Parts: sequence; structure tokens; C-alpha cells
Amino acid sequence: FTGDLVIPNSVTVIRWNAFDYCSGFNGNLVIPNSVTKIEGCAFENCSGFIGDLVIPNSVTEIGAEAFEYCEGFNGNLVISNSVTKIENQTFFGCIGFTGDLVIPNSVTELDVNAFWGCSGFNGNLVIPYSMAVIGDFAFDGCVSLGSITVESAYPPSVGHRSFYGICTTIPVYVSPCLLTLYQQSDDWSYFSNFQAGDYYELTVESDFEELGSADIIQQPDCEHDAIVQATPNEGVPFCGWMEDGEI
Repeated sequence: FTGDLVIPNSVTVIRWNAFDYCSGFNGNLVIPNSVTKIEGCAFENCSGFIGDLVIPNSVTEIGAEAFEYCEGFNGNLVISNSVTKIENQTFFGCIGFTGDLVIPNSVTELDVNAFWGCSGFNGNLVIPYSMAVIGDFAFDGCVSLGSITVESAYPPSVGHRSFYGICTTIPVYVSPCLLTLYQQSDDWSYFSNFQAGDYYELTVESDFEELGSADIIQQPDCEHDAIVQATPNEGVPFCGWMEDGEI
């Protein structure tokens, strides 16, 4: 097969080995929002795909070796923000991806060899707040990365040779509150150039100023929580804060 592979939006699961070794495709791979699961080895050795790989947010599970040796992609990798674990060798040997490698904030664990040999990523690796475990060889061979941003509230555990081949002096940005902790961590001793990232700045606003106002009393820092205050206008009861559409 040549050209694009477009999965129709009637498909909900791409089963084990479904397109294993279909190496002739030389266009784009399009996965629709109807897909909820991509099982192991589904696209293993489909080496000819080009462009971006977008795994839609409907996908909650990506199996081991699902995209192993998909070498041809030459754009960005966008991973579903519904997956909680990136399995063993999911993107093993995907050498063509470029730009940033952003792990979504739903992921808590990277399994062994998850991104082994993904040498094309040449931007920033973003390790999310949710990350707890980075498995052996997870980023081994990702030699072109220019920086790493670790958003985790505590240094994730790091396996054997998880970052092997990455330049040890690239900047690793961490919370300013955790800078010393990373510098003293055995798990993160591979790197030598830790830098304090930016503090988060909280903003609040009232959607209906005729009902009342909202103010920051104290911005958060390493020692203090944020303090916010709502002040209802006279005759208006305050019933609660709204976040992401929920009270």
C-alpha cells in the first residue's frame, strides 16, 4: 500500500498487529476521534508514514510497541491527553519526529524503552506534573533534545539509562521550590545544568462585576498557598467558586 491511511470514524479499536509491517504507506496516518484503544504492535514497522502523528484525546490506551520503528514521521507527535501510561517500546525507534516532545498531564508512568532512539526531537522535552515513574531506557538515544522541563511536584523516579545519549549539560528546568532537591537527587544526577523555572502566577476575575468582585490576596510561592477572595455586592449571596465550568 502507498499514500495515506485514513481510519474511518466508525472504528473504535485498532487491534493487535492490525497493520504490522505495512511498510509501503508513504503518506499521512489519520486516526479519528472514534478510536478509544490502539492495541500492541498495531502499526509496528510501518516505516513509511510522513508528517505529524496525532493520537486523538479519545484514545485512552496505547499498547506496547504500537508504533515501533515507524521511522518516517517527520513532523510533530501529539499524544492523547487521556492515556495514563506509555507502554513498553510504544515509540521505539521513531527517529523522524521533530520539535518538542510533550508528555500529556494524564501520564503517570513511562515503561521501558518508551521513546528509545527517537533521535529527531530537537526541542523541549516536557515531563508533566502527573509523572511518577520514568522506566529504563525511556529516552535513551533522544540525542537532539535541547532542553527538559519537569513540571512534577516531586522528582520522578528514573530507571537505568533513561536519558542515556542526551547531552548532560542541556538546561533542565524545574520548580524553583525544588531546585535543590533535583540537584541532590541520585535519580537525576545524570544532568548537571538544573535551572529554576518560572513561578506560576494566579489570576482570577469576576464574570459578572455587577454581582461582585474577585481578588488575589496572596500569590503562591514556595512557602505559601495562594489566597483568593470573593466579595459579593450588597444583597448578593456568594455560593462558591467555579472552575472548569463546575461549582
